[in-house]
Amino acid sequence: MASKVLVPAAPFTKLQVKKSAPEPTGGGFIIGGDPVARVAHLEHSVRFLQEQHRQMLSGLHAEIEALRERNRDLQFQLIFNKESSPKATSPPAEENTENNEAKLKREVTRLEQEASAARSEAKAAEARALQLQLLVDAQTEKLRALEVCSCGAGEGACAPESRAELRARLGEAERLVRRLRADAERQRREVHAAAGRDPAAGGAVTNLLFDGVAARHAHVRVAGSPPLVAHRHTSYTPLQTPT
Repeated sequence: MASKVLVPAAPFTKLQVKKSAPEPTGGGFIIGGDPVARVAHLEHSVRFLQEQHRQMLSGLHAEIEALRERNRDLQFQLIFNKESSPKATSPPAEENTENNEAKLKREVTRLEQEASAARSEAKAAEARALQLQLLVDAQTEKLRALEVCSCGAGEGACAPESRAELRARLGEAERLVRRLRADAERQRREVHAAAGRDPAAGGAVTNLLFDGVAARHAHVRVAGSPPLVAHRHTSYTPLQTPT
């Protein structure tokens, strides 16, 4: 009698991707006329995006580990059944193998759908990060214009220490954005490396998820540097900055 392949009934670990709250459009980016309040809002938004990226990458790592465990179990069961089954019962064994392959294909299809949803969430977070970078750049230009006007008119509206504090806060926000980009790129390389060591377990999911996220990398422009450059021509919702 042919041995049956026991497939675990417990479902795979779901990707725990936290849905981002709907962001206000249009005038939602205008927070009064105080540059300090705007910089604080930017810092809060960047920290929120960083936490969202970390949660998404943690869920991907957990999914890859679950796929590896499932792949090892199935390979062990297939080898054990192939060695223990007699040659006379080879047709039923082949039928069981075909059934297992069909189940695996359905499971891969389900995982690809989940990965597609996670990829859409990652693209939305990428677009939001790019908008924040553009807003930081606009605030930097606005601050420089205010400094030039203040020095030319001689009114002394902003003290030197106040301007230095604003520049320091803007620099900190820009560093947070760059750190977020670097962390996302590093995690992406780690996931690809982990999937490369076990292609049967995580290759299809990670290639589907990260095939276009890192290609739209954007560089933050600080004061005096060249303009902001974004790879690929991607359309985003236009930002509204105060005039």
